[in-house]
Amino acid sequence: MLKCMLTLLIMTACMAGAKNFSYDGRSVLIDGERVLMLSGAVHYSRVMPEDWEKVIVMAKDMGLNTIQTYVMWNFHEESEGDWSWEGRRDLRTFLSLIQQHGMYATVRIGPYVCAEYYYGGIPLWMRSKAECYRCSDEGWKTNMAKVLATVVDHISDMFVTKTGPVVMLQVENEYTGSDMAYLEWAGDTARNITTEIPWNLCHDLTQCTEINHENGSYSEKVICTINGFWMDEYTTDPHQPSPKWIADNINGNPGVPMVWTEDQGWFDQWGSAKKVRVSSDQLYGMARWFAYGGAWHNFYMLTGGNNYGYQSGGIVTTAYAPDTVINNLLMKHEPRYSCFTAFFAVMNAIAPSLFHTASLPGCRSTPLPPLPPSPHP
Repeated sequence: MLKCMLTLLIMTACMAGAKNFSYDGRSVLIDGERVLMLSGAVHYSRVMPEDWEKVIVMAKDMGLNTIQTYVMWNFHEESEGDWSWEGRRDLRTFLSLIQQHGMYATVRIGPYVCAEYYYGGIPLWMRSKAECYRCSDEGWKTNMAKVLATVVDHISDMFVTKTGPVVMLQVENEYTGSDMAYLEWAGDTARNITTEIPWNLCHDLTQCTEINHENGSYSEKVICTINGFWMDEYTTDPHQPSPKWIADNINGNPGVPMVWTEDQGWFDQWGSAKKVRVSSDQLYGMARWFAYGGAWHNFYMLTGGNNYGYQSGGIVTTAYAPDTVINNLLMKHEPRYSCFTAFFAVMNAIAPSLFHTASLPGCRSTPLPPLPPSPHP
């Protein structure tokens, strides 16, 4: 017990100081060292506080170094102006636990988050505040800006550039509308709140790239990231992680690392068949991602936890994404957990070789030869 406590204190001390956080076209750099970002999503709103540390420890033991989470607006501001950050809503304690175990964190603010969460995270009282959501409506923009500023103010002292674990923030989420003025405003508003750590925008590469070229020349506002399932065969669709997406992002948004924000485990719905990912298929996608120059990978979800009360959006089941590496009962999904642990041990070991060059080799813009089919499922 004493040994465990000493180890935890040492890890906390190692991360307690302010760090220099930067990135280039190859990877994230922390204090000048290239870091392979291996991440898993855990929604603190879907896991009870007494279980937060258990999940974080399992993530660490699997070889991950980062936890991704959403801030559900309606979970914190159920009544207008009445923000709650206590108990199950104690984001700072969740982030502190991540830091205590020597890990980093990304916080996706939105404030529309989808996440198969009730109303996409938007509180019901917003129905009388705006004519439309995620648009140029002044009522929406005013309240969205307040949410971004409130959350950033709440956790800004926990940025990695100060003394905390938070390395990246997200504005909006999977926007597919046509109001580019709104999306450009969202990127500008986020950066006006803070540029201390980067903001990312997922998942439409065409729109994200347009934001970074707003005035006809490239000026990075947000890191463009991708959600979905690895697709070797995709040569024209920019909306899935694929060789095409990586090549387009390198060409359209130079100087940023390749970030896969959601390698999706997927969720179940009442009345529909259970969704299952084949472990070998997911491993194949991760290996190809890193082979093509990917620098950051995130499981969505690492564990889905559960939808409590009326948290579930639509007809999503109580157990959110139960087929993931850690199931909704917070048990290791074996043999998947052990298999992925072995894979990440290899990835962590070879990371220095992967990052030997500051830029991607030229061959990465052309497809790698296909791998033979696996004889095992």
